[in-house]
Amino acid sequence: MPRFACVFFALRPSLRFLLVLGLLATAGGCGGSLGQVTGRVTYQGQPAEGAQIVLRSQEKPEVICRGISVADGSFQVDYGAWEGIPPGSCRIEVAHQTLPDGRPAPGGEEGAALRAAGKLRTHQVSFTRDIAAGANEIHLEITEGEPMNPTGA
Repeated sequence: MPRFACVFFALRPSLRFLLVLGLLATAGGCGGSLGQVTGRVTYQGQPAEGAQIVLRSQEKPEVICRGISVADGSFQVDYGAWEGIPPGSCRIEVAHQTLPDGRPAPGGEEGAALRAAGKLRTHQVSFTRDIAAGANEIHLEITEGEPMNPTGA
């Protein structure tokens, strides 16, 4: 019997379990073969707070991931049940609301009231980006996206 096997079976069952679990995680890559996406969304060069981001893998259409931008326009993607997005071509959809004149929509109750009254303009655009395995940092300028379904007040 090889030396490793003797040592392995000499371990307590709980330690064997942890060792096997660690080996499986390492062999599986822990998402290393998938892409993780972070980035920044801007509108006319300014941070686009509250932009909704949807990533759709074109290699595996069942993989759909979402994110939302914060005050400085940065976002991280929530992969849900996935550990990342498969490398390859990815469609990225962005929806962002502004005042009719293009200024950022206010937050809080004022923004909610304007949204409810239909007085905000919704910019819906898409981008196609290649996603690599590992970390991907992308910048999305809304005015450079392909228009999808624009609406406005």
